[in-house]
Amino acid sequence: MLTGAPLYRALLHLYPKAFRVHYGDDLTMHFADLVARDGPAAAWRRTALDLLVTVPRYRMESVMTSRRTTISLVSLVVALTAAAVGAFAAGFAPVGVIALVIAVALAVGERSRLARNMRPASREHHRRILRWAAVLGACAVASLAVGLMDLGDRDSWPAGRVIAYNLVFFSTATGALACIAASLRRPHTTTS
Repeated sequence: MLTGAPLYRALLHLYPKAFRVHYGDDLTMHFADLVARDGPAAAWRRTALDLLVTVPRYRMESVMTSRRTTISLVSLVVALTAAAVGAFAAGFAPVGVIALVIAVALAVGERSRLARNMRPASREHHRRILRWAAVLGACAVASLAVGLMDLGDRDSWPAGRVIAYNLVFFSTATGALACIAASLRRPHTTTS
């Protein structure tokens, strides 16, 4: 009798990988028990309902981890700061002030979450953060040097180039400062 076990194992790939690795064998065994006890049609009805309810839930949980939320929050603060710099450079000071106030309010309002989740997990992660800080800092210095050399000899600075150089400089400098701030926190220590 055709039970559809290979199809069920394929459908398990709809779950996030961590969930699938941890529970995949148990779910497959449970499906085989359902088929043996209730028959294939009843097992598939129950399994289809379960998949429709649980797959979106576990996918959403995997997306809404604190690490991803922190990355999204940091990205939003950096983007707002870059937008504020761009607005100031383009002469739209009110827009720049609004974007900067929102960025600061987000950073201050979520400072405990940022501090907690930006703590390096291990010494290797701590070193990786420091390497990123060095790379981003070097990019900031290089973009500043290239911008000054390119624009220094001109009588008037083209607005597009000034904005582009400022965006690159301030986004890489902000990233470097964020990495340095994250590296100042001691890594979690694991006890053996």
